[in-house]
Amino acid sequence: MTRKRQTGPLALSSASEKMKEGTAFLLAVVLLLAGCPQETSPEIPAPEPQPEAPPEEPPATEFSIGYFSFEHPDWEDALPQDKNTFLLKTGEGCAFSAGEYPLSSRILRQELEKQFGAEFSGEYIEYTINAEGTSYNAITRAIYCDYKTYTLSLMCIDEPDSSLLSSAECKKREPDIKPGLGLMPIPANDSSELILPAFREARENGADILSWYFFWGPLENNLTVADHIMEPLSYEGKTAVLMNIIYSNVLGEFPERYESFDEPGFKEDFADFSVDFVKRYSPDYYFIGGEVDIYLNMHREQLPAFKELLSHTYERIKEESPETQVGTVVTYHYAKDYNATDIIQELAPECDLIGYTVHPYEGRYNYSNVSRGTEYLEELPEVVQGKPYAILETGWSSSPLLGSSEEKQDQFLEEFFSHYENSDAEFMIWFSLHEWSDCREHSERYTKDLPEIEKKEEYLERFREFLCSLGLKNPDRSPKKAWATWKEYTGAQK
Repeated sequence: MTRKRQTGPLALSSASEKMKEGTAFLLAVVLLLAGCPQETSPEIPAPEPQPEAPPEEPPATEFSIGYFSFEHPDWEDALPQDKNTFLLKTGEGCAFSAGEYPLSSRILRQELEKQFGAEFSGEYIEYTINAEGTSYNAITRAIYCDYKTYTLSLMCIDEPDSSLLSSAECKKREPDIKPGLGLMPIPANDSSELILPAFREARENGADILSWYFFWGPLENNLTVADHIMEPLSYEGKTAVLMNIIYSNVLGEFPERYESFDEPGFKEDFADFSVDFVKRYSPDYYFIGGEVDIYLNMHREQLPAFKELLSHTYERIKEESPETQVGTVVTYHYAKDYNATDIIQELAPECDLIGYTVHPYEGRYNYSNVSRGTEYLEELPEVVQGKPYAILETGWSSSPLLGSSEEKQDQFLEEFFSHYENSDAEFMIWFSLHEWSDCREHSERYTKDLPEIEKKEEYLERFREFLCSLGLKNPDRSPKKAWATWKEYTGAQK
């Protein structure tokens, strides 16, 4: 029996509130400008233009905050009316403001466009605001910098001078990344509020590749979650995106009109969506289906349909974005134990590379034998000889319940680094930065509607422990022994 997964990786419950905060400052500034008494914000007449020279620009003052810097007019200070605005100046019938928002620039831009009925041209948007019977001409520039979106806005009774916003500059960090080394950046406490700090922490600790998993159904008519994730995910390095058409032993979440991927129209609609997703976000790697060999081994009759889906989507993406590497994700541990490597070999010609998950436990998630993990990593190139491949997930439990410990996890991490230095894999991703905090919730995504599993509490206890013991850090951000080893290897611990 199969089921559809009901939720995405993380709920973004505060996204709408943050978007509202992202536009509130503009209205507040307009009201301030409208209410400024003449004597406290006097009009300074511009000098008479000379035939041989343009009008003088107002004196400018430099300002910097973190990696973001800009020049602003040397006007009178005013008190910002919201928590996101950190600078507000008024003068010459204008107001200049600067704000900082923990949002992707795409989300903030969309909200501004909706709020003011205008469209961005690059980083700029021009619009008109009416307040208290007066029209104000405004221009805003939105710049993504250091995992935040900064805005510079100029609002005037007359036409605003856009050159006053041109000095803004973002000086990017240059983290010492390890090419081909990656992390799945699960945030602390499964919190959507801590997604951006997790992405930043992964990059500053050497991760070249960050991965994230999505489901087509929730994204088809609302890309807010993807907009929130993809800009920071790709900000300082490469990205690997997995679109879960298949999700291990179950189907992913599809648009309501579809129950399975072998229905008429599914192939064309999913390919259209994938092309749009790749064009919008430019992931370096786009994987179709997660651990597909498990589901397809239990439903062999659907293998031809999935192969056709993979081939068709590959061709469509390559037409629009030939540089995007397209693959599918399979297991090695399951395929080896259940004689399903033929499925991997069947799918390999339809894509650029194979993405493997490698979880080398024995039996019921026993992690006592570290050498088994090393052997599995070394055997991967032999599954489909000559085929490019990547390791999308691997790791080691630290749980004593599963026969392991923090010391054994650390030992496998050392082996992981040794293999990384000599591997032909496109990349190797450790799963994960933090552990999930709610193991029961995550296990139910795999076992719902499978009564033969749901009734085996001892099995479920071990399965939950497996899901929630692979991280380098605990959900509360406290480090395990292996985290110090990771930081030492990547040069982050000095």
